[in-house]
Amino acid sequence: MSKSDAIIVGAGPSGLYLARELSKVMNVTIFEEDRMLGIPPHCTGLVNLSSLKVLAYRPPS
Repeated sequence: MSKSDAIIVGAGPSGLYLARELSKVMNVTIFEEDRMLGIPPHCTGLVNLSSLKVLAYRPPS
């Protein structure tokens, strides 16, 4: 693992947005409790695969 300039705990809407913006200027690491982002839906169902596409999230292959 490479050195991180910022660490974000939680990949909810705010965490993903912040990670995306910060990653433009620094190395960011996100820690999330679930195996897949958006599954199960949290934040009253606001985070789902459709919303993750808006944030340009691509699942690991």
